[in-house]
Amino acid sequence: MSCAIRLLRYATGESSRVDGEYVCDYEPASMDEHGIYRKDGTLVTSSDIRCAKKFETTAEAFLYYAKSNGVRPDGKPNRPLTAWHVEIAPTKERSLYESRSSTH
Repeated sequence: MSCAIRLLRYATGESSRVDGEYVCDYEPASMDEHGIYRKDGTLVTSSDIRCAKKFETTAEAFLYYAKSNGVRPDGKPNRPLTAWHVEIAPTKERSLYESRSSTH
């Protein structure tokens, strides 16, 4: 079964306007030399899991969640999506792997 990323809440415990929604599209924002995020990132979410970006495995979903766009001024990877606690949620859709396995 394929899976999707669901944003639960900020890692700080604070609420956000996208809490409980699924990630449909994401491209991390870059940072300037002062550690300020530029407005070149994309985060599209939906409350409907059918609109969410689907992943074949939880590992693939986690790699997408941890996607980096450069390095922060403190030398750590710039991974804006990790500002949220997330759930890797199963979808009702069969993954490509499962579809292939069931035909053999």
